[in-house]
Amino acid sequence: VGHHSGHSISVVKCTRSIEIDPSNAKAYYNRAISKLIVDNYKEALEDLEISKRLGYPKAAEVISQYYN
Repeated sequence: VGHHSGHSISVVKCTRSIEIDPSNAKAYYNRAISKLIVDNYKEALEDLEISKRLGYPKAAEVISQYYN
């Protein structure tokens, strides 16, 4: 268990929030950030796209910052 373990816990918590409320844009965003920290760019982008589609403005900012 390295220094990334806290981010794994965060991913699990966000996933639970999303299961409870699939329209929780902030949970998708937070999960994406946790995935970015561990260099999981592909899955992070998927979460960011969903978050953006659900209307979370920060998601669009992160997409343009990391993926352009």
